Amino acid sequence: MSLAAIGIGLLSLVTVLGFRLHRGLQPAAILASSAGLGSDMPLNMELKSQDSHVKGTPVRVGWGQLSSQNSHPLTPCYAAESKADLVALQNSLPGPPSYWDPLNLGGNATLLEDYGFDYEKEDGTMVSFRIDTEEKAIGWFRHAEIKHGRVAMAAVLGFIAQCTPTVSGEHTIAPYRGYIAGCTPQEQWDNIPLYGKLQIITLVGMLESYGEGAGSPEGYVHYTKGGKPGYYPPIKGRGSPWGGQILFNLWDPFGISKVQKLSEESKARRLQVELQNGRLAMIGIMGFLAASSVPGSVPFLANIEGYPQYAGNVMVPFSNDFSIGATIYGS
Repeated sequence: MSLAAIGIGLLSLVTVLGFRLHRGLQPAAILASSAGLGSDMPLNMELKSQDSHVKGTPVRVGWGQLSSQNSHPLTPCYAAESKADLVALQNSLPGPPSYWDPLNLGGNATLLEDYGFDYEKEDGTMVSFRIDTEEKAIGWFRHAEIKHGRVAMAAVLGFIAQCTPTVSGEHTIAPYRGYIAGCTPQEQWDNIPLYGKLQIITLVGMLESYGEGAGSPEGYVHYTKGGKPGYYPPIKGRGSPWGGQILFNLWDPFGISKVQKLSEESKARRLQVELQNGRLAMIGIMGFLAASSVPGSVPFLANIEGYPQYAGNVMVPFSNDFSIGATIYGS
């Protein structure tokens, strides 16, 4: 059986699992009561919801998002207010495990409080850039998990695609200078010139900084300050003061998705499916890399004839370009 067929089979398996999870999930429960706030308890403030253009008297609902609506179900897209919300979210997902946090990371405000800084504005107002509250810590960890899951899902599909002859075989026009056909995914990265790698990292860094609020996207609320973990603001039309250079958004670039028209319960189920698939993908990509570096370490993959092996170190991504050790120690 060829590696391409295995790749297609794995992709089909992940797709089927996603559909089964989607169908099996039950509508999530509203956590307003578990957070100690009833649905009729307004906060003495008015603000614009991040997912609605309607202004009104907001209440703390779901994962702690301030919204003019009081019917948001539990969803991993709203910033958590307490550890109880994390426990309720995990226990609402199908299958094992239940909430498991042996290191007590969830809601541990002391874990990250030493990182960051305080900034004093010209008017004397102090602005804190520290993760020093339970809500900030949970928002930070939730956003990190969702982001890592999305990257891992892309990495799994990318690894499979790069193992197929369509990508790793001969090309009429080489995708980059120094391209060599028949290489493994890791070797393909090694073969990219240093300037090409720096371009990729620079682009990712620019997208990352925009996702963290650089450029002041309209309506953006940071995930450590009550915003949505995993939310990426629209980027279409951004680029320069003289005119937008970016033609598409990262999410739904062609504007054909019907997700925004779905019910809140349906959106919540899809977000939970994304969370589950992201966790599976994080395990999957590490399994792919382990099987490439240590033959036999993943028995299922070890039985695949022609599975790509890699003699380098995936934790040293610039080993073909420069060595920090050699620069410092001369060896």
